[in-house]
Amino acid sequence: KKNAEFRDQNITASADARRKLRKKRAIESAERLYGKMQPAQLRVIDANLAASPYDPAEAMAAREARQRDILQTLRRWVAEKPDRGALLVSMRGLMERMEQPTDPTLRAARQRAIEFNCRASADLHNSTTPAQRLAARAKLKDWEDDLRSLAGERAP
Repeated sequence: KKNAEFRDQNITASADARRKLRKKRAIESAERLYGKMQPAQLRVIDANLAASPYDPAEAMAAREARQRDILQTLRRWVAEKPDRGALLVSMRGLMERMEQPTDPTLRAARQRAIEFNCRASADLHNSTTPAQRLAARAKLKDWEDDLRSLAGERAP
């Protein structure tokens, strides 16, 4: 169901519909961290989206490759019933492959996306006001506290 939704929104939808959805999501993400975006910041988002190397077909291929890997790994666990140590090693391997795909094409695409997104994030951050940066700092602190709480730690 989620793959069909992804395909509908990212591959079969018109270029204009894809662009509008990506912009909507980018603005929502930025506003979740910084608060309301100003016109100049919306222009930064527009410029970055226009320059983005994002390729929906490439993203779908990477998504499906991750899903195949997860299913193969789960099936292997069911068939082999590994002990706790072997299971942990296998889980780490799976997580590493999620982070760094073994396929060179998918790995290169992931690296391009990381580099682009870092630059785009820096561009947006550099366009924020002092008040927005304070809001982001508070939001990040709240998230940190939540994660520490979930991990059973006390906030420093």
